Amino acid sequence: DEFVDWACRSALERLGFGTAADISRYWDLISISEVRDWIERQGGDRVGTVTVVGQKKDQKEFFARPDIADLLADLPDSPARIRVLSPFDPVIRNRNRLEWLFGFEYRIEIYVPEEKRRWGYYVFPLLEGDKLIGRIDMRAKRKEGVLEVKSLWLEPKVKMSTARADRLNAELTRQARLGGVNSVVWLEGAHKYGVGSPGRGLTRSGGGRYRCGYGHPAAANRAYVRRRRVVFSQSDRPLAYWHRAL
Repeated sequence: DEFVDWACRSALERLGFGTAADISRYWDLISISEVRDWIERQGGDRVGTVTVVGQKKDQKEFFARPDIADLLADLPDSPARIRVLSPFDPVIRNRNRLEWLFGFEYRIEIYVPEEKRRWGYYVFPLLEGDKLIGRIDMRAKRKEGVLEVKSLWLEPKVKMSTARADRLNAELTRQARLGGVNSVVWLEGAHKYGVGSPGRGLTRSGGGRYRCGYGHPAAANRAYVRRRRVVFSQSDRPLAYWHRAL
């Protein structure tokens, strides 16, 4: 079936590797049984298998696109910059896959009662290079012309160095531009979760807030995630897990 072939092939091209369930749910247009039937028809030359080592060092076998080794060999290094990800970004859309590969637990809490939320109403993951380093609760207040940061949480063992603060400020400045506002303000107490003080370049604004003005050019809206250890089962060749954040 031409439609099933497109759905499976295009999903696997974007995932790099995945289970039949991963491939099925990528577009959510075909069933797992249809994916399995499609894989059986492809043969080893058109769909390969890889063994992936997860965050907790456990291994799982996945189906993979046949050219994954060449793609990994040509994959550019991850940019060192910090990037705010959408809750629906392909890198984090599959929450179970995300947690198994990266050890990063993420849930959208917009439908969770406020008193039961662990993080916040609409919290964005933070990607730095090939690592998810934390999450941030922020919103654009267009009438006031500001991007308001309510809370910042860093992952365990992640520290707010001067260089990291500069990278975060640059990304928030970019997000402010995208949101059509003029500056970034940090509400008082926004740094109490894992961060001791505002980053360099932030100054206190009115109402117990910290302000960061523009000054960093926007960059291309694309990042690469390069992480984990993938082993081709037929050759035991070490590779890096890859995933592109479109």
